[in-house]
Amino acid sequence: MDSAPDLSVVFRISTRKPTDLVVSTNQLLENVKKHPQFPNQPAMQQAVTTMGGITDTLTKQDTDIQTARTSLIALMAARQLTVHSFTRARRSLLAVADQIAAGSAATLNEWGFGATSTVVPLPGSDAPPTGLRVRYTKQLDLQIVWKSVTGHRGYLLQIGDGTPTGWGPTIPCPKTRYVPTGLTPGQKIAIRVAVQRKSGVSAFSEALSATVR
Repeated sequence: MDSAPDLSVVFRISTRKPTDLVVSTNQLLENVKKHPQFPNQPAMQQAVTTMGGITDTLTKQDTDIQTARTSLIALMAARQLTVHSFTRARRSLLAVADQIAAGSAATLNEWGFGATSTVVPLPGSDAPPTGLRVRYTKQLDLQIVWKSVTGHRGYLLQIGDGTPTGWGPTIPCPKTRYVPTGLTPGQKIAIRVAVQRKSGVSAFSEALSATVR
């Protein structure tokens, strides 16, 4: 009789997939069945039968897991699409309700939306722009910049000599930057800016002092 195989190799703890273990085990069982003494060993026959039943069960369970995983992914994808559809439909519903109500909380309540008040716009601000500073372009031209104001209708800029009455003419600026002309190196200037809103013109910002390079 051939020497017995090292079964510890077969049953060693493995990190392989269950399907890989089943395939290797089934191959082993087939080899065992071919042994010349197999028909005369009832205990081995029973062990092979038990092992075969367990491998069949494991194979089925692994297949069931893969099927369930595929089904779960499909359900999650379908749910995601449904959530997007729900969001779009909700926005459409609210838009129609808002159009019908024309801003009236009472009308919205009649439709069952439970509105407590109409949408009130934020109060207007008369604050001037912030972030006023000077910088130089690649051509070494002095450039005056400031932060954009939401909803602006343009800006008003003044350049002076730094004295209370030394402000020059008001310069309309459609954007948040301006490149002055006629300045000389070493000249000291003062700068301030205001913003034009729908509600009117803001106060001017605090004056910024700068020296022309």
